Amino acid sequence: MPGPWVRRLLAIICIAVILPTGASAGPFEEAAYFLKIEPFRVPIKMSNGLTRNGYITIVMAAQNKKRAKRACAYLPRIRESMIQVFLDRPIPVRNKHMDFSDIQQPLLQAVQKAVGGKTVAGMLLLEGVADLSKGETARKIPHKPKSCNHRL
Repeated sequence: MPGPWVRRLLAIICIAVILPTGASAGPFEEAAYFLKIEPFRVPIKMSNGLTRNGYITIVMAAQNKKRAKRACAYLPRIRESMIQVFLDRPIPVRNKHMDFSDIQQPLLQAVQKAVGGKTVAGMLLLEGVADLSKGETARKIPHKPKSCNHRL
C-alpha cells in the first residue's frame, strides 16, 4: 500500500493531465475544500457530428471555508452558468471519451463571473456519474469532497 505522499503525488499528476494545456494544477490540488456538484446531464458531440446527452460529475475547489460557503450559497447561479456554457459548447467525444480540454477554462471563467472573483479556484470534470469515494476517481482528489447539502 503506497504511503500518503505517494497518493498525493499521484493525485497531482492525474489532475495535471486533466487540466488543459497551459493551466496550472496549483489552485486545484492546493485547495482546502472540494465541493461535489450533483451530476449534470450535458450535450456531447459525437465524432459523427450527432449531438447526444451524457452525464458528467464536477468537483469544485475552494481555497478556504469562507469561499466554500460562498460557493454553496451561489450554487443555483453556478449551475445556471455551467448550463449556459454546456449549451453553447457541447463536449466533444474523442477516442470514445469526453474531451474536456476545450471547455474547462470557459467553464471556470463563467463560474467565477457568476459568483464574483476567485471563489472557485478550479474544477475537476469527470465523465459519467462518478463515485468519488473509491477507486481511481478518489485518487484524483487530494481531500474528500463535501456536498453543499452538508454543514461545512
